[in-house]
Amino acid sequence: MLLASYQSINLIYSQVCGQGFYLFIFDYWIIVQVSGLLLKFIKSLSVEMRKRFSMKNYLNFIILLAVFSLIFMIWIVSNYNQKDKDILLNTPNGKAVIRFDSHGVPHVSSETSDLAVFFGLGYVHAKDRFWQMEFQRHVVKGTLSEIFGEATIPQDKFLRTWGFYRSASNDWNTLDEKTKAIINSYTAGINEFLKNDNLPIELILLRYKPQEWTNIDSIAWGKIVAWQLQNSWQDKIENYCLRETYGQSIASLIKPPYPQDAPTTLSTQNLISSGLLNKSFKQVGNTTTLVKTVIPNISNIHKQLSHTANIYNISGKGSNNWVISGKFTKSGRPILANDIHLELSAPTLWYLTELDGPKLHVRGASIPGLPSIITGRNAHIAWGITSTGVDTQDIYIVSNIEPIESIKEAIYVKNSDMVQHEIKISPVGPIINDIIEESSSNLPDKIAVKWTALQPGDTTIQSFLEINYAKNWKEFKEALKSYIAPSLNFVYADNQNNIGYYLPGLIPIRNGWNGKFPIPLDKKHQWEGFIPFEDLPHVYNPQEGIIVSANNKCVPDSYPYELTYRWVESPYRILRLLDLLKNQNHDLVLESMIHIQTDTKNSLWKEMKPIMLQTLPLDSISQKALGILKNWDGDLAVNSIGATIFSFWFQEIKKMQPTPTIELLNLTSTLFIVNQLIHNGEFCKINNANNCKQYLSLTLQTAMQKLIERLGKNEKNWQWGKVHSSTFKALGIGEIKWLSWIWNRSISTPGDSYTVNVGTYNDHFDQIGGATYRQLIDLSDFENSYYIQALGQSGNPLSKHYDDLMNMWQKGQYIKMKNITNQ
Repeated sequence: MLLASYQSINLIYSQVCGQGFYLFIFDYWIIVQVSGLLLKFIKSLSVEMRKRFSMKNYLNFIILLAVFSLIFMIWIVSNYNQKDKDILLNTPNGKAVIRFDSHGVPHVSSETSDLAVFFGLGYVHAKDRFWQMEFQRHVVKGTLSEIFGEATIPQDKFLRTWGFYRSASNDWNTLDEKTKAIINSYTAGINEFLKNDNLPIELILLRYKPQEWTNIDSIAWGKIVAWQLQNSWQDKIENYCLRETYGQSIASLIKPPYPQDAPTTLSTQNLISSGLLNKSFKQVGNTTTLVKTVIPNISNIHKQLSHTANIYNISGKGSNNWVISGKFTKSGRPILANDIHLELSAPTLWYLTELDGPKLHVRGASIPGLPSIITGRNAHIAWGITSTGVDTQDIYIVSNIEPIESIKEAIYVKNSDMVQHEIKISPVGPIINDIIEESSSNLPDKIAVKWTALQPGDTTIQSFLEINYAKNWKEFKEALKSYIAPSLNFVYADNQNNIGYYLPGLIPIRNGWNGKFPIPLDKKHQWEGFIPFEDLPHVYNPQEGIIVSANNKCVPDSYPYELTYRWVESPYRILRLLDLLKNQNHDLVLESMIHIQTDTKNSLWKEMKPIMLQTLPLDSISQKALGILKNWDGDLAVNSIGATIFSFWFQEIKKMQPTPTIELLNLTSTLFIVNQLIHNGEFCKINNANNCKQYLSLTLQTAMQKLIERLGKNEKNWQWGKVHSSTFKALGIGEIKWLSWIWNRSISTPGDSYTVNVGTYNDHFDQIGGATYRQLIDLSDFENSYYIQALGQSGNPLSKHYDDLMNMWQKGQYIKMKNITNQ
């Protein structure tokens, strides 16, 4: 009877709330845990007491436990799934009101003070995303082991050594008073929510009570975001590995330069109009030479880095943005688009936000833990961001360099003894030997990392807040003067029909060397200051009337400063974007940008098609595959069969590299592969192939064998969406077997690494990176703009807003930016 009641309640609840499956899994987990404890208790009893505690009593207890756990879970879920109620907050600076739309997007407003709005932002960030914020805080502080135990000690050591939190603690005094007041109010809002002990489920399960939020917690998290987007330090290690394994000439083939004929974000004409070619300064080219024995154990370092650095995965990082002048739009005002590509997670990094105060009117994407809109629009301007690939880090050899500062920090470990970690800091930055090997005794050289974001006086958070308030290009530029890291491509538009671009941040001047390899710490290899703000790449109202960036090379070679030794990203996305935009008429509307932003045609296929279709098939399956590809248009839609064949085949082709003497992971670039196939290169002569034609035949045969093993012989099942799906793994919880069923989400998705709508995947074709945020902004109408993030606003898996945006995101749909009070 009790069991029947349990099933009935669960059935009714699943029909009403739509959470029956996840509720059942969670109930099951609770029952298993408590039942196990009960069995241990029974086994500890005497024989006589065990007889009294019959199996019937035991089963009745389990059934009662199931019913009560179900009732408890229904109560929790119903709390989260009731209609979002308005929240009225009495802040030290007046009242703030938080209203939610049907998707859980908050509109935070105050008639008295902008500080009250930021108080409300802190409150609503904590309400919907505090587990994410708490997890991020433990990441940046290097205290994950306090929650997860011994398993995360290496990660804590890694993060403590970098010193993100130490650096952030030193930045507070460099911020202006307005920024400090905003951060103070934001922090107070977070702690106001925590006063009521409304802890997220994750912290309850982990039995962890968080401390109050601090101002430094917010500043420090900004450094982790910067670190995700600028990590050239690993690339420098790889460069050395390649050179010492293959020699410089072959290493240059494996990591080729950006193609000379590929588009750059700014043209030479843009540089001329901005006065950037009238500079007397011209950076001297690279003259660095390094003897082979400088770092004899560098290969081992690379292996350790590949494992240890995966603290906060950055696969799929990238982005697209573009801005179009009003002379090409139907409204006569600019249109700005931005989509940001990052690692998929549950929840995503982004939180859709609308803020209104006496002076503040801003919409867009915020990051829980940071008191600002990162990309979006206000009443006057709009802006969007993409990563640049600019090099702001260097690895120095600091052997026999003094002084070396030593810091000892305690790492507290859940259910274990405290661990002492010694951090050594050179004059240029932290020494990383101890975090890339269990023992540094095998390394004769100390290796230190220097990075602009760890230099004193990082005011990037101040810059973003100033952008939120900017009314025109002049104020926007002034705001960017406070920007430190990461260097991003900012596109700009305003309601006075102006467009622009700026690449801000501290970018080192390396005169006579380029930082491609680890270098000795001597007078020759010092940074000679930073590129002056007025000399940084920028343009205002270019004659072309359009500015586009897609992580491609930012400037032509005529630019007087060297921004990086190598532009990593291949040009295929920027080429596709330019093709799509040039094919539009001169009466562009915002809706036409949707088709561009969600485009899934692969321009790499356009280049590879003539080569790949000349392949001689070795069997009937290969012949069939070539026939399908002949009629494929390069669109990686979820129902495409050609997309699956191409992707399986190209994955085999990418294994083109000779057997290395050291382990090299993912070092061969797409441009290297294409160049080898076009020119019948020597690297095709592997796996019994004598030339590139034979190599293509063999790799196609292998690819089709693997495809059939996975999807079967029926080609109707070879759809791209069958193998390519986005999995959003919960932070810190998603890898736990039983809990992953409740927290993780998955959906079939289109695209690949080369499409505008990015779908970066791993070796199993699981999408691991993509456009976690999209926005389309019309400067002719404040409320005619759209945005979407990939999953949902809430971080609670039992909330209806945990994943209610996922299907819309997958279909290329958007939410309208609007003032909720006008609904």
